[in-house]
Amino acid sequence: MAKKQSNRKVSSVQGKAPEFEALKLFKEAAGALPDEILVDQIDDIFLRTIQMYDRLNLVLGEVLYWTSENGYFKRWKSPNTGKPFATFEEWVEYQSIEKSKADDLMEAYRTFVVDLEWPDFSPLLEWEKAKELIPVITDSNEAALTWMVISMSVSEVKELVRQMQENPNFLTELDEGADGTPTGL
Repeated sequence: MAKKQSNRKVSSVQGKAPEFEALKLFKEAAGALPDEILVDQIDDIFLRTIQMYDRLNLVLGEVLYWTSENGYFKRWKSPNTGKPFATFEEWVEYQSIEKSKADDLMEAYRTFVVDLEWPDFSPLLEWEKAKELIPVITDSNEAALTWMVISMSVSEVKELVRQMQENPNFLTELDEGADGTPTGL
């Protein structure tokens, strides 16, 4: 399905990504770097990019949540009608955000920040993993789950969630490792 074009006015620099000075220097010097340094530099850039993505998703989830909860979307006028947006969904479409993505972002914000009162979960928990944990994370299992999934892949987190949904006692039935973290996954 082709992405629908927005009627929004966008910056004149659309299509041009900002060139970060460190990345610019890296690209200029990359060919001269020994492999082990090049690999470390790329790993560092990759990790920082993922962390920025996770942080941006948290911020976007917060903006969407508060815009929806407080009806702020009604303050924008639809370019099609000239009248305020009647629904949050219309406003989300105008902002060129997929409805399912907006729902996921708001649910993550609601679950982790509002319900669990964890205002900045993103440095520890990647966005994709956090999204998967929403159906099973609670006040009582938050700490254990967080430490368990940090080293897991997203597919492993999905499997963990599936097991927890099938067996609500799954976490309590796991053996505890020497460091106090659950084992036996």
